[in-house]
Amino acid sequence: GRMRRAALASVLVFALGLLTEVVGVHAQQHSTREEFGGALFADRNLSISRTQSCISCHSPGLAFADPRELDNVA
Repeated sequence: GRMRRAALASVLVFALGLLTEVVGVHAQQHSTREEFGGALFADRNLSISRTQSCISCHSPGLAFADPRELDNVA
């Protein structure tokens, strides 16, 4: 009910703040869109646990696909 929605809203506000901070830092450090996108793709700070980036699962060598079985996906 209401408490669940309030908790979800809090998480979303936190995530948006974190994303805004990380994106701002990367935007200042990278001059091209490709560099910027690559940096975001490899940034572990965008995961909740800060231990996993997009590239942890989505391999450039596999056309950015996730090679794991669906039942093993985090």
